[in-house]
Amino acid sequence: MRGHLQIELKDLQRRLGIAFVYVTHDQEEAFALSDIVVVMNKGRIVQKAAPLTIYARPANAFVADFIGAATLIPGEIVNSGGVSGSTAIDTAIGTVQCPAVEGLAKGDKAVLAIRPEQVRIGVDGPNATIRHVVFKGDRYLIEAEVNGVILRFLADNPLTPGENVGLVVDQDRAFITRID
Repeated sequence: MRGHLQIELKDLQRRLGIAFVYVTHDQEEAFALSDIVVVMNKGRIVQKAAPLTIYARPANAFVADFIGAATLIPGEIVNSGGVSGSTAIDTAIGTVQCPAVEGLAKGDKAVLAIRPEQVRIGVDGPNATIRHVVFKGDRYLIEAEVNGVILRFLADNPLTPGENVGLVVDQDRAFITRID
């Protein structure tokens, strides 16, 4: 019913050509209904942008954590403005080069945000140990540990807890953001 109501509200808004403000704590609902999302923390606006921008390019660690199941890995910037303007961050899972918020410089503390859809099994990545496997209906949510960091990813087939696999992070879609 809730999904149907979201479609009806979005359709009504388009037909009438009016703007409306919808307040929710449900991220899926905010993304489904909004052209612009405002994320607040302690009464202050932290980020205001299109839903896709907020999801893919969070302004800081709070937004990355609040919007979806991101694994946040602290690290230190080792270079910026590299390949295609990407930035490299040294973390517990290794050095990752990917897009980043503006203004980060070498030596800055930052956070690498990795979402489950940005991780896959592959031979080029670090070795990981499967810790948990959860059936989600159409796929499996897998939790794997790499050097003390738990990465979550989706798989079509179950893996076995204790199994070792290589994991690859999609460095074009992962994102480096500010700690706060």
